[in-house]
Amino acid sequence: MTYERVTGILFSVALLLFVVLYVLSPQPKYSKPLVVEIPDIEKPVFNTSLISEPVKDIDSSFESLEMPKDMGETAAKISKEDFKMYLYRIGIFSSFDKASELLTKINNSGYMGEVKSLPNDKNKHAVYVIFFTEEEIKNNKSKINTIAGIETGVITPWMP
Repeated sequence: MTYERVTGILFSVALLLFVVLYVLSPQPKYSKPLVVEIPDIEKPVFNTSLISEPVKDIDSSFESLEMPKDMGETAAKISKEDFKMYLYRIGIFSSFDKASELLTKINNSGYMGEVKSLPNDKNKHAVYVIFFTEEEIKNNKSKINTIAGIETGVITPWMP
């Protein structure tokens, strides 16, 4: 190609881009402005005649709390061994879904529980109910056994 042809092609491309981008693009002076109408919303009306006594102001005064001076030292001495809780194992399942269904029943009955995989077999899942003391487990054992549909469970210490 010669120098004249390359110049002609570049001029033609530039002219075409000008026509496409400027002449054929929508001009703001010819477009209609965007108008959004927001409807008026009625303010809610509260029927105060249903309130038997007048509403009193909330007391926002606060009393200062006295902190012991050795609180930080005491908190630093707390260790994991200070939290002795117990678990009551109510079943081992090969399906995580079945274990979760049983845990949902336990939670809906007001008990806190968890599902853990067994350390020696990750395909088996145990359902545990968490208690603070062994006495709580003994007092609630019959209710939990009824919910889970089992006869006995296993009491183990909790390992966080």
